[in-house]
Amino acid sequence: MQTFQYGSLPASSRVLKRAITLSLSVHAAVLLAFLVHAFIKPKPPVKRNLYMFEMVDTKPQYKVKLPAFVSKPVEQPKEKKKAVKPEQKKAKALSVRKATQQDKMKETPKEEIQSEEKPHEEAVENEAAVESGINIVKPGFPFNYYEAQIFNAINRNWRQVPEELLGAEEKLIVLVTFDIQKDGHVENVTISESSWNSILDGLALRAVEKAKIPPIPGDDPMLTVACRLVLTRK
Repeated sequence: MQTFQYGSLPASSRVLKRAITLSLSVHAAVLLAFLVHAFIKPKPPVKRNLYMFEMVDTKPQYKVKLPAFVSKPVEQPKEKKKAVKPEQKKAKALSVRKATQQDKMKETPKEEIQSEEKPHEEAVENEAAVESGINIVKPGFPFNYYEAQIFNAINRNWRQVPEELLGAEEKLIVLVTFDIQKDGHVENVTISESSWNSILDGLALRAVEKAKIPPIPGDDPMLTVACRLVLTRK
């Protein structure tokens, strides 16, 4: 006959109790390990410096200086002067004389041509003077330079006239007559030949009236002057 004691457990329940206790202890150990790992900082990895080495030949090197090579200049054979015969010398002298004579013959026509060209150039200058110039109405007036002084004084004002006044024309001419007193004062300025352009005629009168003409040289108390003013396209 079996007897039951209070507090006694069967063998299977004790084994189960041990297993549960072991499982709880394992879980507690794992949890504790995670907590410790979370609070402890891991050590940084150690950096290692890498060094590169290049193998160099350490054998001693010797430099040898070689003597400089200087090339000697090659001597060229000298040409022998040919002996000149006396007949050849005479021929050369004659040719030189002929050349000098020909040069003299060439130079003389040039001088003649230049002398012929000078009158032609003077004629062209005279034509330009007739184109636009001054004429003192007194025969035998000895002071020719005074005409140039009168024209230059008038031309300083006339050259400021604009070319637009020509319109469709290539050239317009105005002939102005006036009197010059002994002190250079201008009087009686009139249009002798009109350009058929009233504005241009007025500018021609003004160019004469505003001109600063020097006094008359000599003993003449007054001179009558005809001034031809031309406006052309440049």
